[in-house]
Amino acid sequence: MEDNELIYGLDPNGSFTTIDVRDAIIRCFFQAHNKEIEKIFKDLCFHDEQQSKEFKQQHTELLIRTFFNDVNADFDHPTKQSLIDVVNKCKQFAQSFRDQTIIEENAALIQTLIDNIKEEQP
Repeated sequence: MEDNELIYGLDPNGSFTTIDVRDAIIRCFFQAHNKEIEKIFKDLCFHDEQQSKEFKQQHTELLIRTFFNDVNADFDHPTKQSLIDVVNKCKQFAQSFRDQTIIEENAALIQTLIDNIKEEQP
């Protein structure tokens, strides 16, 4: 399968878990909001681009962890339902600075992954 057919690093026809989809949500959110994150942290000084990227990725993961907490779900042991709830939380958050069409397109891609989860994490 070509990279452009992957959904945030996952082959939608492959075998993956709820944790894989959780991580895809983080990648999706990072890609979609990288510009906004850059604006928020524009005044911080980083040693290099790698340090800047790592910081922004950590910020994104923390935000997704907060969304899991907001929906009373366990970040480390996601379920299909908690992933759906977190995607809805992401959609709400993004409405203030993203086009609704783009939000829905990204949510639909993640929903495709959720629908194709082969196994739940124990």
